[in-house]
Amino acid sequence: MTTAQHPATVPETGADTVIDVVDLAKDYPAKGGEAVHALAGVSFRVRRGEIFGLLGPNGAGKSTTVRLLATLATPTAGSARIAGHDTAAQGEAVRRSIGVALQETGLAELMTAREALCHTGRLWGMTTEAAAARAVELLELIGLEEAADRLVKTYSGGMKRRLDLALALVHRPEVLFLDEPTNGLDPVARRRVWDQVRALRDAGTTVLLTTQYLEEADQLADRVAIIDGGRIVAEGTPDELKRAHAADTVELVLADEDAARSLAADVLVEGEAGRTTGARVAYAVRNPDSAVPELLLTLHARSVRHHGLRISRPSLDDVFIALTGHGLAPGESADPEPEEQAAPTADRLRSLAEAATAPQGESAPQARSAASPLTQTWLLLRRLLREALRNPAATAPNLMIGTFFLFVYDGLLGGSAAAQTSGGGNYANFLLPTILLFTSLSGGAAGLTLVQDIEAGHLKRQLTMPLSRTALMTSFTAIGAIMVLAQAVIVTLLSLTLGMSPETGLPGLLAVFGLALLWGLGIAGYSAATAVITGNAAAAQAATLIFFPLLFISPALMPASELKGWIEVASAANPATYLLESMRGLLNEGWDAGQLAVGVGVGAGFAALMLAWAATAVKRGTSRV
Repeated sequence: MTTAQHPATVPETGADTVIDVVDLAKDYPAKGGEAVHALAGVSFRVRRGEIFGLLGPNGAGKSTTVRLLATLATPTAGSARIAGHDTAAQGEAVRRSIGVALQETGLAELMTAREALCHTGRLWGMTTEAAAARAVELLELIGLEEAADRLVKTYSGGMKRRLDLALALVHRPEVLFLDEPTNGLDPVARRRVWDQVRALRDAGTTVLLTTQYLEEADQLADRVAIIDGGRIVAEGTPDELKRAHAADTVELVLADEDAARSLAADVLVEGEAGRTTGARVAYAVRNPDSAVPELLLTLHARSVRHHGLRISRPSLDDVFIALTGHGLAPGESADPEPEEQAAPTADRLRSLAEAATAPQGESAPQARSAASPLTQTWLLLRRLLREALRNPAATAPNLMIGTFFLFVYDGLLGGSAAAQTSGGGNYANFLLPTILLFTSLSGGAAGLTLVQDIEAGHLKRQLTMPLSRTALMTSFTAIGAIMVLAQAVIVTLLSLTLGMSPETGLPGLLAVFGLALLWGLGIAGYSAATAVITGNAAAAQAATLIFFPLLFISPALMPASELKGWIEVASAANPATYLLESMRGLLNEGWDAGQLAVGVGVGAGFAALMLAWAATAVKRGTSRV
């Protein structure tokens, strides 16, 4: 048995030590007050191939510990090493060695289980074939073969937990972190997860498990550290903790309540009186091997007859109360959920776990080396595109914005005398640049998509992997740019049917598209930055509204020559003005190198500025705080 007060009894650092935590502390700033001490000097070591449990109530510091070890946060003091790598100085190496399943499952719900596993395998640098084979192994391990091609959003809570576990195992990690993996599950689903964790331990995986379930710690953990108020108050095997911190109970059943009260008061065991409940007397004893025979001899000498004797071992709940002065509130338990497949036997699970954790075939040498940033960008973007196509209710309205503007301004205003004199008499030519800049606001899809990943916990899962932050930012801004480009094509085709006739032909139209795309990229970057900073969907969506005034104080709705007063002055400092003039010049006047250069310079500068801000925000927002 080891305790925080006696660090000399902690297992010595050696070849079998995989997790080495020394005086780890974490403070969080509090508004208008002292800092919150989430952890206050936690130390423990975990041996290779064991399940180590952190047991404690909500707010005790369990999840903070996992966040620090998984490189999602930096400690205020102390240090931690995972598989020989320092979590603060060698974060990339740590992330290659660990698999993480946090409290939030962090799943992309518009993917299937097979797609999610293959996608994660590819991000880890596996080939398509190796990732597909790995997915098959893990689907069998977690018992989801029959549901492998259903969307995750249709899964029960237990199925999502098991898929979350499988995703953490894709790269065959040396160390697996499970942060309350059965919280909210019904007893059947909980025990199924237990069986899978035991099988992984038996196959050689080191597991650090946090839990508030006493039975879970007792059943699963080879060793347990009890954590309360950010401190470890005791550590050891469940049996060691019970022997050291809680007494056995010897209970006698007597003839009646009077006899019970008399015995409890007159007969002391290990110097302590008994406790009565009706006709029962209970004694707390540290050494039942000697205390029970002495008690029986005393009863015989006093001619006291009893109707039964029972010895019960202490529970971890008894230990926790003895150490902290309070019990553990029971965790939430969900109603039973339907499961699609029968659970494999323990032997079958062990065999599957060995196959799923041992290096095999093509995937082995690549498993802990992430894909290149370019490949990561493509994989992340492909996932976002797939989800956009599977969620037409959210995607279609964005694509209809341009059509709405075109109908209102061309259909309703295009026949007016004032409109016909605008831009050389072709109102469709005059209007298209305005519509394209309006529809470029759909670049805000970058921020909305990013917020969805933040709220679902999916981004946090990705940050426990050695993924490029540039790849993450690029994929989200690219989805916004694609939305802008799709709308540009739709609006242009409709404008052609309304009489648009570009002077520069198809090359000029492509140049107009490019200028609109620069504006859309800038908006996508601005939206992504806002999403990371606020983590709020409404804020990310509202952020793009700041660009509406820029369009209304520009030549968007009338020629620049018609602007008067303060609007004329403001439009001269408005980047949208130069884009509009350059785009209209291409459609109405032909190629003008100087005007085009100004438009490209302004658009590129706007896009570069916003994307740089997005990159900074993503770097800071995803850094370990």
